[in-house]
Amino acid sequence: MLRNTKVSFFNNHIFQTTYGILTFTDNTNILIIYTFNQFPMKKILVVEDDPHIQTIYKQKLTQEGFEVIQATNGNQAMEFINQKPDLIIIDIVLPGGMDGFDVIQKINESDIYKKIPVLVLTNLENKHKLAADMGVTNYLIKANTSINDVVKRIRELIYDQS
Repeated sequence: MLRNTKVSFFNNHIFQTTYGILTFTDNTNILIIYTFNQFPMKKILVVEDDPHIQTIYKQKLTQEGFEVIQATNGNQAMEFINQKPDLIIIDIVLPGGMDGFDVIQKINESDIYKKIPVLVLTNLENKHKLAADMGVTNYLIKANTSINDVVKRIRELIYDQS
């Protein structure tokens, strides 16, 4: 039997469709198709003020099967956190008076949100210790980290906690 599998996204769920052609001894064929819901899409809040970086991460994470919520400053991040993301990617330097550390502190103060994994993605190499003191164990430097490495870390954080 010839068999192929296709993964698709619809209505915030990932579906896996497998199809194949079964050939009988009398050379008749039958097409077999079945689809099942593999798992719901995981939601990621990306807090980044650079529109170019936002676009790149939105495209890549969507392509990888994640639902992406975007915030450009700390205040928006606090609004969008009510959508209960499965993971937060946050820059430290943000406009509007509330930086990434302020957002992380507010997250840590909330019993509801403090269990959400936070991935700091910044170019501030000298703030790793402060982030660690706030309970952040995932601190990546943008300039030193490929987008594929970020996706790998996201998958580890989201699916290892499930």
